[in-house]
Amino acid sequence: MEDNSAEHFTLIKVLSYLVRSQIAGNKNRKYFCDRCVIITIIMIIIIMMMIILIIITIIIIISRCLLERKTGDSH
Repeated sequence: MEDNSAEHFTLIKVLSYLVRSQIAGNKNRKYFCDRCVIITIIMIIIIMMMIILIIITIIIIISRCLLERKTGDSH
């Protein structure tokens, strides 16, 4: 792969093996591609935002149900 290449892909099944081999071969230093780290962080943020939206949706649904039950009981 050329240094100026903008695209690369790999499948890492067990990250600990990769990290362990890099630590053993490079005097306890870890090396990760900056683009891969940034993409991973962005994906984690997106997943967390989706979870927050799901929780908010559940809270809205529950509060609407409770409100309907409360207004329904008073009639």
